[in-house]
Amino acid sequence: MTSSAHKLSDELKLLDRAFAPIARSGGYLDAASVKRLRERIGLLGKLANALETEVSYFRLIEAGREGKQIVEQLATDNLVQLVKDPEGKIIFPDFGRKK
Repeated sequence: MTSSAHKLSDELKLLDRAFAPIARSGGYLDAASVKRLRERIGLLGKLANALETEVSYFRLIEAGREGKQIVEQLATDNLVQLVKDPEGKIIFPDFGRKK
């Protein structure tokens, strides 16, 4: 997110401050105010949805990293089992290197 992007928490605080005088006086909102409020809440819902999507992507990325580590460990374990002979000796393949 860029610095010019709105933060959900800041927007909710602004909304709370806007309602504080109405709540203290026990007043009511006219139809135009309710319409503006509904529009603003709709935008806040979209912002919340974007944040939830971003968090879910990061969780999937992290789960992928963990899965990769598990697969690598299983592959290594299987390779070690393939390299050992039945008597427990380790076989070192000779790829044409001089000893």
